[in-house]
Amino acid sequence: MSKVDPALLAQLRQIPLLQAMQLQVIQADMDGIHFSAPLAANRNDKGTAFAGSLASLLTLSGWAMTTLQARHAGFDLAVAVSHSELRYLLPVTDTLQIVCPPPTPEALHHFLHALQHKGRGRLPLESQALTADRRVAACHLGQFAAFPRPHA
Repeated sequence: MSKVDPALLAQLRQIPLLQAMQLQVIQADMDGIHFSAPLAANRNDKGTAFAGSLASLLTLSGWAMTTLQARHAGFDLAVAVSHSELRYLLPVTDTLQIVCPPPTPEALHHFLHALQHKGRGRLPLESQALTADRRVAACHLGQFAAFPRPHA
């Protein structure tokens, strides 16, 4: 049974856009991220998923995975996307389903090594938007930077 990190949920609740998108967190743990959002709150003029909604949720899934990986290793750092590539392959005509698996072992090793030795690091991740029949509708390749929180 998957768990959702309460601190991560609290951070997500601070993002007003996610309330308008009606984000549902299905899974948010070390085994992966799975978000969904209803098409009705995220549709474009053609009745399919708005590309901006897909981009937001795909980016958010990588941010969430990076945040969880850093916390699991004992670091409470700020996380931001530093590089983003999106490909839209198929229209989404039903509930938006976004998945981000854990990083590869090699990527995670480099990320954790950088955190331990430099106090900051970058984690490459790939997330996907899926159609109702589980085909890949969009893919996001992102590089996520974890760094010390700026003082408020």
